[in-house]
Amino acid sequence: MKKIKLNKITKRIIVSVLIFFSIIDFAFLGFNIYTSIYYEATDRAKSYLKSTEKVYVNTSYKNKYTVFYPSNPNSIGLIFYPGGKVEYKAYAPLMFKLAEHNITTIICNMPKNLAIFDVDAAKAIRNKVDNISSWYIGGHSLGGAVSAMYLAKQVEIYDGLLLLGSYSNKDLNNLNLKTLSITATNDKILKWNKYNSYKSNLPNLTEVSIVGGNHSQFGDYGHQKNDGVASISIDEQEDQIVDSFLNFIK
Repeated sequence: MKKIKLNKITKRIIVSVLIFFSIIDFAFLGFNIYTSIYYEATDRAKSYLKSTEKVYVNTSYKNKYTVFYPSNPNSIGLIFYPGGKVEYKAYAPLMFKLAEHNITTIICNMPKNLAIFDVDAAKAIRNKVDNISSWYIGGHSLGGAVSAMYLAKQVEIYDGLLLLGSYSNKDLNNLNLKTLSITATNDKILKWNKYNSYKSNLPNLTEVSIVGGNHSQFGDYGHQKNDGVASISIDEQEDQIVDSFLNFIK
């Protein structure tokens, strides 16, 4: 059998191809490692996934989202996008508490716990949740920014946007909606310079600052690395968010 001789150009092409695919493999491996490490919901958060007389919790939507149905709904719905690399169940307490005030709430379970991989998650939800005449959308941190990206597409009409420790890099002033931005004084994760520079993108803005709150307590997933220490309880921070949202939608 004759040995095949490769010229220098052919050898270089083969080496280049091998290097290219090696880089792709390493990038894929690195991405999988990055997304495999995320903030899990606490046991307290998971305890809010159980139905009560006042709130029926439906987790059966093919693990794509969870709906908190009030026993006496008021036709208002909120679709919520979780923070980056945070398990969606971490927001169950907040969504449950809002549902206790007759608001139908929905948490999206994002691919790889990153909302950017399903910007349009809200579209499918609205088609499956009935009896809502007034829709709101929002999210925490990355989730808030991505929910604003979805609004910018003008696919559907929303009455308002809820941002928790977040901002919108999309100009939404051409939309007929109002915005509630809730921040926390001890939040060390939020990029405050970007928050302030992008503030003008938000129409009809209402700002609320939770004194003593931090970034981590917008959900319930433990203390996020590099965040400030909260001087109020997570229950108190959640209750202030609920009160602010109830005042916002009046």
